[in-house]
Amino acid sequence: MNETLLLDRVQAGQSSALEELYDAYSKPLYQYALSLLWSKQDAEDAVQNVFVKLVGMIRGGRSRIEDLKNYLYRAARNEALTIRTRRQMGRDVEKARTEGAVMEAAPEADPLAAAQVEEALARLPVEQREVIVLKLYHEFTFAEIAELAGEKLNTVASRYKYGIAKLEQWVRDKRV
Repeated sequence: MNETLLLDRVQAGQSSALEELYDAYSKPLYQYALSLLWSKQDAEDAVQNVFVKLVGMIRGGRSRIEDLKNYLYRAARNEALTIRTRRQMGRDVEKARTEGAVMEAAPEADPLAAAQVEEALARLPVEQREVIVLKLYHEFTFAEIAELAGEKLNTVASRYKYGIAKLEQWVRDKRV
């Protein structure tokens, strides 16, 4: 998919291009929002809001989007943080897990291992979890994550390093 051409078609008002954009990005954006919110409904709301606002922006003739992937992930992050703040996210990890907030693994993945990864990720602070999910599940670079999160590159790298160290320690502790 050529993102530049697709974006040009979206900004020209072609509805088929918007459908292609949604098909290409809705699932990864949903998984990213889910990693921040741990609620399927909240993640769905965040992604829906991203696309509704995108359409409004395009129809309103507002500023041109230069980097589609960055724009969509930043918008999803902002929506997720807004939802989390609005709803006060007073839920703990156990309650969120009972709602079925599961990171979607590849179909061939071992369900038990996927559940263990989810459990370990759920124990991390959201800042560390966000960096790990973007890096490992969405293949962002540290520079891209830093830009998206509005953080320094070293901060992002540290969050990743400490988050991975915690995950490794939990795996070692489980084996003992």
